[in-house]
Amino acid sequence: MKSITIKNVLNDYNVIIGCDTISYFLNNFNFPSKVLIITTRDLYNKYLNNDHKFKYYFLDDGETAKSINTYLEISELLIKEEFSKSDLIIGFGGGVILDLAGFLSATYKRGINYIMIPTTLLAMVDASIGGKNGINYLGIKNMLGTYYMPNMIIDDLNVLSSLSDTEYASGLMESLKMGIIDSKELYNIIKDNDLSKIRNNIFLEEEIIELSINIKKKVVESDPFEEDYRRILNLGHTIGHAIEALNLCNITHGEAIALGMLPFVSKEIKEDLIKIINKYFNKTNLDLDNDKLISLIREDKKNKNDVINIVDAKDFNDIEIKEITKKELEEKINEINIW
Repeated sequence: MKSITIKNVLNDYNVIIGCDTISYFLNNFNFPSKVLIITTRDLYNKYLNNDHKFKYYFLDDGETAKSINTYLEISELLIKEEFSKSDLIIGFGGGVILDLAGFLSATYKRGINYIMIPTTLLAMVDASIGGKNGINYLGIKNMLGTYYMPNMIIDDLNVLSSLSDTEYASGLMESLKMGIIDSKELYNIIKDNDLSKIRNNIFLEEEIIELSINIKKKVVESDPFEEDYRRILNLGHTIGHAIEALNLCNITHGEAIALGMLPFVSKEIKEDLIKIINKYFNKTNLDLDNDKLISLIREDKKNKNDVINIVDAKDFNDIEIKEITKKELEEKINEINIW
């Protein structure tokens, strides 16, 4: 097992990476008297079926679960079961579950102990690191949110074998983004290999996860509350989140982010990106509605009026945060239609 410490003004926490770490944690951790695990029925059956010493709340997969109604329902359960600040919430799942469980942990009695167990590659390399969490409201992703750090993160490489190829590739695209930001080594690992080679080489898999976490660690430690530098992590997200919101062809988060990076990278990186997207994903005719896309982008909480904030990768490790107009963005959107 490996451990990476993330330092923060609120509290430091460790990310534990290895095989069978979930089993080790469940059998050896000194749990408080009351523990609520927020997860899916499927994950419970795979990893927790014989463990009855905890309370459970089961969610359906998908962004719709990250709602204020779900948040209120779980809050009522905690109050009914008389959970105290010294008890524990565990988020056991992908980014949706971790976002919801983190928001709940931050706001219940102004903060309760919280441990993350991410079960997707995307959640391991991105969603679980940095303390950002939230729920969707009025159709806008993460409209309500907080910064709240977990006590610990448990990354178990064994759970990644259950992911579909599309889910796995989605996580790799967030790692690819990290590589463009701060590690050509990480970028080249993903560019020069393919899905099969990475999935069948646990050492390569672990290296990708460790490099990704260390890049995000460097960014979030220098700017924990996204006041400036941390915004570079939004590379590809301005357009990517809007593509996701349109729910076109069930496109994954990672694929949407990869497409969203295309207009904002150098010519060299763009040529690579098109090849990488085609290697890791099936060709999809997005048939984008530019007006709807622009409307969603303007609703993003990071933007104001007709000025839109974007992250521009002029080259590897040369990232600029800048403002563009709606008209300039409209011209950029056409670069996404690569098929």
